[in-house]
Formats: sequence, C-alpha cells, structure tokens
Amino acid sequence: MDENTLHEILNEVDLNKNGQVELNDFLQLMSAIQEGRVSGSRLLILLKTAEENLERRVPIPVDRSCGGL
Repeated sequence: MDENTLHEILNEVDLNKNGQVELNDFLQLMSAIQEGRVSGSRLLILLKTAEENLERRVPIPVDRSCGGL
C-alpha cells in the first residue's frame, strides 16, 4: 500500500478532520462496523483481510540446538 492510499484511508476514519485518528474516531468506527452500519470502509476491508491472514497462518516451530538461548 502506498503512502497516499494510507492517508486516504486514515482520512476516512478521522471523523472530526483534525488530522489525527483519535480514540473516539476509532471507537465510533468500530461501533458502526459491529452494528452493521459500515460495510464499504477500506479500513474495514483491510482489517478483515488481516484477520483472515492471521487465521490461515501456520505456526512456525522453533527448534533449538547447541544450547542456544
């Protein structure tokens, strides 16, 4: 994702348009998502994609040898 796209997505979440995504902005978005009032948000799409990737992730075994840490 390029920097301009990231700024566009953050501007969608910045409800009071002060240039910062404050806790209240984030909580309002999450509440709207949970209640089904938001479905096309690019941030929502990114979060769902990240969640799906985490669910498909396979644990990486850590084998230690030679008395390492």
